[in-house]
Amino acid sequence: MLQLLDFRQSIIDSDKVHSEIWHIAMEQMNKNPNSISAGLFVQSLNEIIDIHSKRIVISQYRGIPITIWIMLSLVSIFAMIGIGYQSGLSGSRSIMSTLMLVLAFSIVMFMIADLDRPSRGLLKAKPWALIKLQEQISK
Repeated sequence: MLQLLDFRQSIIDSDKVHSEIWHIAMEQMNKNPNSISAGLFVQSLNEIIDIHSKRIVISQYRGIPITIWIMLSLVSIFAMIGIGYQSGLSGSRSIMSTLMLVLAFSIVMFMIADLDRPSRGLLKAKPWALIKLQEQISK
């Protein structure tokens, strides 16, 4: 919950910074409306704000659709039913192969769920482009 509050505060802070920079850019454009550099700056600033908005939307509303989760669950269930049916027909069952299949399906579903949340879980994706940009700005 704390991480969500920090995230929301970061969004609020970045929106404030965007507004302040936009206000300054508009003042400069009004002072010198024919300035090519001011026009390019406003265009670049607009792109930054648009990209930031897209990143926020993607981070909040993206995810694996529920239909995919239902299909993955159904495939797992039918695979387990198939193993059980095959064991019944053959009159013997292999506990090891059953456990391996259950483990394989569990790992696949866990990995898909973990990849769906790139900032949390075992597999953490770092925003390398943003880290590189921060390093360049800090120089």
